[in-house]
Amino acid sequence: MKYLFIIIYFLLLIPVGCSNSFNTENEIKGIQEVADFYGGQCQSFIGIKASSGDETERHIELVLSESEGLESYKKHPDYAAGNIAYRLFNNLKGEEENYDTIKSTLLFKDKTKRTFDYSVEELKLIRNKLTVLTSIIELIKTKDYFGIDKFLHEESIPEDQKIKMYKDFDEIESEWGKLKDFTLYGFKMETVDGYNVLKCMGVMSRAKKDLKFSVNIDMKISEDRIHFLGYGYFL
Repeated sequence: MKYLFIIIYFLLLIPVGCSNSFNTENEIKGIQEVADFYGGQCQSFIGIKASSGDETERHIELVLSESEGLESYKKHPDYAAGNIAYRLFNNLKGEEENYDTIKSTLLFKDKTKRTFDYSVEELKLIRNKLTVLTSIIELIKTKDYFGIDKFLHEESIPEDQKIKMYKDFDEIESEWGKLKDFTLYGFKMETVDGYNVLKCMGVMSRAKKDLKFSVNIDMKISEDRIHFLGYGYFL
């Protein structure tokens, strides 16, 4: 099969700002958010991949390089790639319909290059699933464990495990203070124990210390269920 690749534009971002006549205002916000989060340089491409038939694929690609923040993801680049694609996607207000795919390319300091593709339809589902994560964080903040129960998958998190988990939550709050905020650091889609899940990792900012936190969310459209949540990263 023969492919034609058309690169429509190239954009180099410096860490402190960005501007290009080919980008919409919302795309610029998303690109700048990525640059602010990781540091380094972020290049942006828009491309069309056309086959010998009638099908075409439109994509926007972000290429992140010279980033100190990126280096810690070298063993698990898919988490950073997902975060990059989503931060761009989440700033779009209709422009996502201009693309079929958002690509994240990571260039590490040793010249290792990794590229990950996310369809717009996947990112729409991920945005929906991340509302579950937002709800869980708010319920932990208010210690509404009954509310959390409604999200937990009974086979993945049985009753005895829930009791221990809530006890751990209370002990952590007692030691490290009130939960102030949560920052998503990345995610990847994976099959765990037979379930297709969105594995999310991030940092809970508490009054005395920032703590790593992980959540596995069922990827079924009809399921807003949690298969795992707890402190630490389980990559």
